[in-house]
Amino acid sequence: GEGEIPENVYYVGSQEIDAGKFQAEYLMEMLPDGGGVGILQGILSNEGALKRTEGNEVTLAGTNFTILAKESGNWQRDQGLTLTENWLTAYGDGLNAILANNDEMALGAVQALQAAGRTDVIVMGVDAIPDAKNAVADGTLAATVLQDAEGQGGGAVGVVSSVLAGEAVEPITWVPFVLITPENIADFQ
Repeated sequence: GEGEIPENVYYVGSQEIDAGKFQAEYLMEMLPDGGGVGILQGILSNEGALKRTEGNEVTLAGTNFTILAKESGNWQRDQGLTLTENWLTAYGDGLNAILANNDEMALGAVQALQAAGRTDVIVMGVDAIPDAKNAVADGTLAATVLQDAEGQGGGAVGVVSSVLAGEAVEPITWVPFVLITPENIADFQ
């Protein structure tokens, strides 16, 4: 059927939508009263970008958050910076949070906010690149989401050894995303 994985083909990966859900759920904890959100999207032909954005949108739907803007920064730090500058001009104090599909764009947003003297805007990324982990540790980035590569690698090895041992294996092994915040950053540095 549609989207089924052929027999004896195994896939180890992550549900990209969860990355966006984790960001939005944490935002709701941080800003219980809601607010205005900008979403920095990756390249729009990329499924990860679309799913992460969808995760943001489905989680914030029907809440007191408003998605003010949603634009592609093509995964690039400089484009995240430029879009954030535009949003600051357009929305001023109405902009309370920026959810980025990856850390590079999130870090660009942080640069723009710092230059504008806005320490009140919550920014989150995805990927847990070293710069982002440092930014979470120093408080300039609220969170990043790790696609648990060690879990993913371990998952793949586990699938292979089970198949070789003749055991029944689920064709898909989903690796969990992990939300990294100032509370748990020490575990990931």
